[in-house]
Amino acid sequence: MEKNAFFLAGAAILAVQDNKFLLGKRSETKDSRGGIWEFPSGRLQQDESPEYGLIREGKEELDVLIRPIQLIDAYTLKRVEHTLILLSYYCKLEGEIKISHEHSELTWVNYDQALNLLKFEKQRNTLKKLKNYLILISN
Repeated sequence: MEKNAFFLAGAAILAVQDNKFLLGKRSETKDSRGGIWEFPSGRLQQDESPEYGLIREGKEELDVLIRPIQLIDAYTLKRVEHTLILLSYYCKLEGEIKISHEHSELTWVNYDQALNLLKFEKQRNTLKKLKNYLILISN
């Protein structure tokens, strides 16, 4: 690792409703990867726990209360000039989602549609892990 390298941390909201997964299309004005589909997410603030960050991001991006349930996946990705560690949590949502400036669209899609919309292998792997977790807890 580089001598002065550091990581940013982010948290992603994995929400499921009626066997559909919540995805957001990144606003074209975002700092990177505008126009791609993703799980709603955001960077954690300094000294902020992932769970608290999810609750804050849920309010900011979706205008709902987030209840983090289970960490599903963690991986690194390059975001602008930094490496980001993304922690993806299965969450329950309380309230009706509303779109913010962070996304140009929000949609609930089935598993196959989500696989097609998510362009990065790490995103699709997170979706697969979430699906397996949901199967596990339903038995």
